[in-house]
Amino acid sequence: MPRIRLRYTGLTLFSSKMFSVLTGLIFTLIVVRRLPVEDYGLLQLIAAFASYFILPSKIFPYWITRFVARGFKASKTGLIVNLLLSIPSFALFLLASSRMAPVIGANIVYFIAFAFQLPLMYVVTSLEAIGTGAKPHVLGYGYSVFEGAKVILCVLMVVALNFRLLGVIVAIVASYIIQSLALLLMLRGVLTGRFDPGLVRRWTKMSWLPLYHEASAAVYMLIFLTLTWFTRSTEPVALMVASEVATIPIVYTSFLAGGLYPRLLSGGGRADIESSLKLVLMLAIPATVGTFILAQPILRILRPEYAVASFILMVLTVKGFIKALAGIPSAIILGVERVDVDERPSFRDYVKSKLFLLPTLAWLANGVSATLMLIIAWYGVSRGMSYITLVFNYVLTDLLIVGIPFNVYLWLVSRRMAPFKLPTKSISRYSFSAAIMALFLILFYPKISGVSLAQTLLATLPIIGGGAVIYFSILLAIDKESRFLARSLIGLILATVKRL
Repeated sequence: MPRIRLRYTGLTLFSSKMFSVLTGLIFTLIVVRRLPVEDYGLLQLIAAFASYFILPSKIFPYWITRFVARGFKASKTGLIVNLLLSIPSFALFLLASSRMAPVIGANIVYFIAFAFQLPLMYVVTSLEAIGTGAKPHVLGYGYSVFEGAKVILCVLMVVALNFRLLGVIVAIVASYIIQSLALLLMLRGVLTGRFDPGLVRRWTKMSWLPLYHEASAAVYMLIFLTLTWFTRSTEPVALMVASEVATIPIVYTSFLAGGLYPRLLSGGGRADIESSLKLVLMLAIPATVGTFILAQPILRILRPEYAVASFILMVLTVKGFIKALAGIPSAIILGVERVDVDERPSFRDYVKSKLFLLPTLAWLANGVSATLMLIIAWYGVSRGMSYITLVFNYVLTDLLIVGIPFNVYLWLVSRRMAPFKLPTKSISRYSFSAAIMALFLILFYPKISGVSLAQTLLATLPIIGGGAVIYFSILLAIDKESRFLARSLIGLILATVKRL
């Protein structure tokens, strides 16, 4: 298997994600502006409910990536077994939806349409796991295909045909079909070997570990269900999700380290960790600063009604920065741990390993977050607290009690497993450039005279663009590695264009 190119993979994944930021913004603008706040909240609620049935799709891919990255011919086995696993999940979701829809007063048709996304998610998850282990840069192309198709289909279904919420769901389902076909085409050379029942038995015996890991996400989804239950409204969920959507450019900088995990699995080391950290920080720092300062104009782009959530977004920018960086210690812990290399590791071996520690931390963090929401939602509703105040109190408390402490511990564990140096000189250069950018954003803060989308974009986008130009101009002037990265990115773009 060819050695994974760390920077090429990171640049490809990040470039695709930046493309998806653009297409995602277009998609979100269509959805948020075409759907009533209640329908947008319902869409998020259905997605949160469906996550419980998508959860098994992550069990086998956890091992597929690790086995493929280490040279096993496990790709075809993984794809087939995950597709078979999707059948009962699809049936159970339909059964559960028939009970859930009447409780929240929603049309069952939306749940039925969403159900067709489930088997596609199982296929995509398998293919992405194979790609992560063998050709992680392919995932970037898959993201781009999905996001591009989603925008085109959403324009057709929602704008042209005016199908509203049903149109959004159909557009997403069709986009997953297109992404699945694209990934199958790009990974056809990696889908080798025969279906191996022995491998399935081995993964099944070890399935409790990824299930334990992924089930923690189901606990986190209780946050949205709890909020809806106590407020009897989907509006607070919409306010929180809209603010989280605005932090996507920050969170997506984590994909610059997308090649670190498979690289460490196949023998990478300290230099790879430090290189990945620099890549992420280079863009995470200015993205965080810019989003924090321009919180209100950014939310107005989504929908004027969401501008009142600017303080919520300010808190979530810090959480987004932490989340972007968290991928690196997680990749270190998963990539360096070698317990599964042994042919017959015992249950005790796994429990003592760092593969068990990571999901345990996730369970604790998500459990505390869900408990905080339960307490704050109960207290807020009983006191007649506004939706904005209730959500703000939750995100701030969650950041201080969960986000910061848990992630500091994660970094400490990862540095013990694979010692590396923090790039303090690079961080100082990024911070200096971001500070000059921040001064520009404050001095030329967008003055929005109307409520229309065109007025908001014309007032905001030039300021965002100007801030980006200032940041990168200063950084390229003072940082040698940034200039090298810029040349690499230009080379990547030219090489991609030549292939077209």
